[in-house]
Amino acid sequence: MNQAAAAQKGKAQPANEDKAKKAADAEAARKAKAEKIEAERKAKAEAREKDQQAKQSEREAENQKKAAEREEANKAKAAEREEAAKKREAERAEAAKTREAEREKARTEGAAAREEARAKAAKEREEAKAKEKADREEARVKAAAEKEAAVTARKQAREDEVKQRQAKWSERRDSTKVNGERRTKATHIVLLPEGSGISNPQATSIRGRVLAYIKSVAQPGVPVSIESLATECKPFLYGTSVRSYLSKLEEASHLDFITPADESAKGESAGVMKSRWLASSSLLR
Repeated sequence: MNQAAAAQKGKAQPANEDKAKKAADAEAARKAKAEKIEAERKAKAEAREKDQQAKQSEREAENQKKAAEREEANKAKAAEREEAAKKREAERAEAAKTREAEREKARTEGAAAREEARAKAAKEREEAKAKEKADREEARVKAAAEKEAAVTARKQAREDEVKQRQAKWSERRDSTKVNGERRTKATHIVLLPEGSGISNPQATSIRGRVLAYIKSVAQPGVPVSIESLATECKPFLYGTSVRSYLSKLEEASHLDFITPADESAKGESAGVMKSRWLASSSLLR
């Protein structure tokens, strides 16, 4: 059994060795193939790396070229912009110069126009002053002439009035005489209608106060006793005769002297006249 096993073992040993050799050869082949594949992979990787590096270099070169081109383009554009800016600046300077020239021209023309307007206005003012002065002088002369004419007219009117009044006074004096002689001394007076008088005695004068008293107690055409008047007017006659004032009033056509044939006309007593005067005064108040 042991021999069989040994024989079997002896037969099996070369087979095992052959198998081991085949396995080793297969392993060696596998390793060689793996190494070859690895070598090929590495070669491909290196090739790819080189290709990538080459492409990267190309890209970098292209980028540098493009950057240089952009730089050149930027420089060109900057130069163009600078040139355009200089051109615009020059145009602005030229436009400003033109505007300044136009403004200076306008100022010069405006100053000339204003000076002309001032001269014209000054001339117009002088002409207006001269005309105003001439108008004033003309108005003064005209006013003086009118004043002189008015004074002359008033003077003439006064002279005419004086002449008329003198004529009336003369006519009145003549009318108070009989055949050129003084009348018999009157005992009464009669007040003439309102507006008949040719004078206007002042209210504060004695003559004016006498006339006012007569008007207050007498009616036009009604005889009034001179004696009664002398008594009632005595307070403001200051010792003078009432007849002198009555005479002046007669000459001025305010009243007439009469001598009634009928003694009953003398019946106008001082008391009755006074009561009439007081009543009239109270009505006036």
